[in-house]
This record gives sequence, C-alpha cells and structure tokens, in this order.
Amino acid sequence: TRDRVLLKSVHVYGMLSTKQVAALIFPGVASTTVLRRLRILEKNRFLKRIQGLESQDILWVLTDRGVGCIDGDVTKRSWSKNLLEHDFK
Repeated sequence: TRDRVLLKSVHVYGMLSTKQVAALIFPGVASTTVLRRLRILEKNRFLKRIQGLESQDILWVLTDRGVGCIDGDVTKRSWSKNLLEHDFK
C-alpha cells in the first residue's frame, strides 16, 4: 500500500528527492530504510534514479512499469542536465 502511495506521489509531482520521499511517505522512518525501499523499487524498475543536482540530492521518477501500477501516464521520459535544477524546483 505504501509503495502505491509513493508511486502516486512521484506521479503527481513528476519527481521527488530522497528527502521529500522520506518526509511525505516515510515520516519518522530511518533514512537507511527509506533508501533501501527506493533501491528495491529501482531494482524492480518501478522508479528511476536521476542525479545531477548541485545539492547532490538524488531525484526519483516513475518508469513505464511504475506508471502501469497506478494506471497513470508518463508525461516526461527524459530530463536535460541543464534544466534539471529548474524542473526540480
């Protein structure tokens, strides 16, 4: 259930940082647990990791498989490194 909420939240916002996922979906849970869950979802191709922010934060976006779990549409499939900061903010 929590994974579906996570996938839906990423879909609504377009992308979320690890810190945002922790605050929205896993309040009060250790960051190691949050990262472990995100890596599992990434390994199973529900989420994709995007790096390149000046702050070194990791961003998470949905894959086609992740979108299929929530019956949504992928609106964006690639992110320019030059516009990543802008898209995130």
